[in-house]
Amino acid sequence: MADTILICSERKILNYYSSMLEILGVEHEAFSFFTRGFRRLLETRGFRNVFIVLLDKNEFVSFSKLQDHIKDSTQSIYMILADKELDKYFMHKSYEIIYHNQVMRPFEQILVAGKVCRPLEAAASQKSKEGIFDYIKKVLSKGDVILPMKKDIAFQMLPILESDDVTIQEIAVMSRTDPGIHAGLIKLANSVHYSGLFTDIKDIESAIVRIGTMNIKMFLINYINVALASNKELMFHNEISEAVEESIRVGCIAHVLADVLKFSGKKIVFSIGMIHRIGYIFLLAVLSDYLEGETIDAKDSENYKRLADHNSVNAGIALLVKWKFKPEFYMPVQFQDEPFKCKFQNEAKILKMSKILYTYFRIAEPDIAATYLMKNRINLTKSQLEKIRDGSDEFYLQTKMIFN
Repeated sequence: MADTILICSERKILNYYSSMLEILGVEHEAFSFFTRGFRRLLETRGFRNVFIVLLDKNEFVSFSKLQDHIKDSTQSIYMILADKELDKYFMHKSYEIIYHNQVMRPFEQILVAGKVCRPLEAAASQKSKEGIFDYIKKVLSKGDVILPMKKDIAFQMLPILESDDVTIQEIAVMSRTDPGIHAGLIKLANSVHYSGLFTDIKDIESAIVRIGTMNIKMFLINYINVALASNKELMFHNEISEAVEESIRVGCIAHVLADVLKFSGKKIVFSIGMIHRIGYIFLLAVLSDYLEGETIDAKDSENYKRLADHNSVNAGIALLVKWKFKPEFYMPVQFQDEPFKCKFQNEAKILKMSKILYTYFRIAEPDIAATYLMKNRINLTKSQLEKIRDGSDEFYLQTKMIFN
């Protein structure tokens, strides 16, 4: 039986600390209701370590009514406080105080000092690279995704958008908490992607109506991607930046290619192209967070990147399904290399062709580029290729402005 218990009323924060304990190899039980958690404490005498997260004064009041269930003499009590003002209530207690949002290392050091776990290096040394991906699967299946970002409003909005009855007003209120998201959605609504013959709009509610919930999700994913790409402290920062750049480029190529091929769904293939690398970006970000402070050699670095690439499609589909994207969005990503297996063959085919053209446009040597196209059975005329290149370059500049 686990000798550690974690209690927190906010599920996202509960998942965050539960994941941190898992990384450190600490077996534990987690409860998102104070009454259930303390009932478990009362019923079970075997918990040696007790972690309690308090978010505000109201939660302290609830805690104070239940704290008699804690046996100070036989248990190590760790109070994780979201508000530093709360620590004055624990001045005469022998509790270990941890402030929420401390970086991984101080949290680890406190637990090592309390003999809750061994140092991360010792815990990690017993985990194979496949074990890391078992951890990632747990993160994906447990609930809210936590990534190393300074602003997480986009992550807070995505689960809300999973609800079928979310209102325009609720989305508008959430968007106003982050100026970048607020301005970006209005920019997107007024861009060539969605404006068409419509006049410019200035209010967020009208922008939400014009864009639609599914494309707001697409915007939020790319907003997250850009935020991750700007975090130069991440171990795989360069690879994340390249994947984000590829996503935008492929989305823009798909938009123009759909026009050239007379396919009516150019908006959806643009969105599909923009999100097709989300799994790879997610895995690299999680690995960067997991390996923070570690020193790895070039060979291990390449192995981690290969593992991320190998598992990227499955991770991406898990994320898109979790965020309730419709099948016409995630199935082309799932079958991006085998369009004939996809229910939405045209979308999957355009995504595959756009990926090939993205590589083709980057090849400087004309003969090599032509051979590459022939090898991949892309039959487009020279004028069509020029139209796609020029059109996607222009579209790319317009798209980048939305996220800047």
